[in-house]
Amino acid sequence: MSSDDADDTRKPIPERFHSFETGRPFEACSVCSRAFGEDEPYMIEKAFQRGETVYEYAICQGCHDGIRAELSEESKKRIEEHLGEAVGRAGLFDDPLERCVFSGRELGDEYLVCGLFVGRWMVPDLPRFAISGEEMEKLAGLLSKTTRERLDEFTDDVLGIPGLTNPVPVLV
Repeated sequence: MSSDDADDTRKPIPERFHSFETGRPFEACSVCSRAFGEDEPYMIEKAFQRGETVYEYAICQGCHDGIRAELSEESKKRIEEHLGEAVGRAGLFDDPLERCVFSGRELGDEYLVCGLFVGRWMVPDLPRFAISGEEMEKLAGLLSKTTRERLDEFTDDVLGIPGLTNPVPVLV
């Protein structure tokens, strides 16, 4: 298969995942500020409340792995189990960003969307999903004190939102 054929399966990143600040796709990691390469995988998470963006970030694989290494093993295991079961269900929805991946219900006023991307592209076999505010609270309940403290630091330092208690960043 030629590289042109591979590009035929790629679709541009949906506007829903564009930066609120620029209106364009994210170009660099929100943690280390390094520009994303054309073939580099990265994650985007955006939280909304009553239609307004509460926070957003894009994180490269290296920074993601670094932050994740600081989380407690107990929290990582609980989140992986909880998220692993749900992400498989996202493919059952016509639009995985319109219903909560955990409950299957409508999102309500508070929710977040998450996605994995490569370069400037959405890749069909990489998951995108949404989580309702109610389910985010349940996720927060799975976290150990150590993990909660680390995620609080993340919201303070990277997102610039001191004291944000909910929603919790899911992808880190």
